[in-house]
Parts: sequence; C-alpha cells; structure tokens
Amino acid sequence: MNDNVEESKRWFDKGLELVKEGRYKEAIGCFNKAIALFPDNLTAWKNKGKTLFFLKRNEEAVKIYNEVLKRNPDDKFVWCSKGLSLSALGRNEDALEAYNEALNIDINTSFAWKNKAKALSALGRNKEAFEAYNEVLKRKKNDFTALQNKGFFLSTIGRNEDALAAYEEALEQYPNDTFLWKKKGSILSAIGRNEDALKACEEVLKRKPKDLYTWKIKGFILFF
Repeated sequence: MNDNVEESKRWFDKGLELVKEGRYKEAIGCFNKAIALFPDNLTAWKNKGKTLFFLKRNEEAVKIYNEVLKRNPDDKFVWCSKGLSLSALGRNEDALEAYNEALNIDINTSFAWKNKAKALSALGRNKEAFEAYNEVLKRKKNDFTALQNKGFFLSTIGRNEDALAAYEEALEQYPNDTFLWKKKGSILSAIGRNEDALKACEEVLKRKPKDLYTWKIKGFILFF
C-alpha cells in the first residue's frame, strides 16, 4: 500500500510539472495514473478537474469534482471550482447552488461571493449580484472586479452619483487603470459635468495616447 501511495505521489508531481508547462493532456494522463494507484489521492482528483477546466472539458470536470465531493463534501474550493465549470457550461443556476454550498461551509469565502455575483448577473438578477459584490468588498476592499462591477450596476439603474463614487473608490486603489477612468468620464458626462469628464479623458490619454474611444468621447464633449 505504501509503495502505491509513493508511486501515486510521483505521478501526481509529474502531472503538476506538465501543467506548469501547459501540457494539459499529458498532465491528465499522469493524474489518471496517480488516481489508479491510490484512489484516495484527492489532490490528484482536484488537479485533474482543474486541468480539464483549462482544456474547456467542463462536463468531465464537473464529474471529477463530484467524485471529490463524494469523499469530502466540505471542501469549499472544490464547490467553487465546480461552480466555475458549471458557469462555463452556461448552467448558472447550478453554478449558483455550488457557490452557495461553498458559502455554507465558509461565509467569508470572497472567491465564492465574487463568482456568485457573476452567476447572478448572468441570470439577470442584478440587484442580488450587486449585494454579492458588496459582500466581496466587505472582505476584500481592493477587489478590482467587485469595485468595477459595483459602479457598472449602479450606472445601469440610473444611480449615477453613486456609480461615480464607486469608480472614484476603485481609482484610489487602481489609479492607472484606463478602463476605470473611461467609466468615470462617461458618468461625469452623463450628469453634465463636462469639464471634469474632459479631465478624466485626459487621464486615459496620458496612459493610452491612441485610444480612439476616448478621443471620440472627448470630441463629442467639446462639440456639444
């Protein structure tokens, strides 16, 4: 038995090296050998699932994650990984259930909150998505995706002043991000603060002088 465990570990380690090299199909072969030698090598099962995800073989990945969860239903990271594969398949309701399982295990799993928000948004449940992004920010104040999507959601429901505050908060964390400057400029223009919108455009053009979208927005503001 001990020999099998050691041999399983050897094949697993070889699979990890192949993953690092981007040789995913070969890596899966190694993980299969590791599992055959020692079926309780859950790390090999999990990494096989991740590698299938990298290959966009998500139906297979979900089956692998289910095998892991049969053995250890309290692994929040596997629930999250299963959710990612389900989302990739467009099965957002099922993905939502997976992220909720992860949060039932640990309410502070910010990765689960963030991906729950994405699944909710894909289902058109934007208010709940907004609330989920706020849960992310309670735990990770500088999470770029959550900050960005908070501003986007607020702008879609006409709360432009709040959206502006969200983008400004994001820019405190990521002052060189041109996407955030563009969104800030768009909001400023929408609420009639054209002088400030032009300043936001200049911030973009300082960093990306050939950004055609920003030149168009700047021209539009100056023309009108």
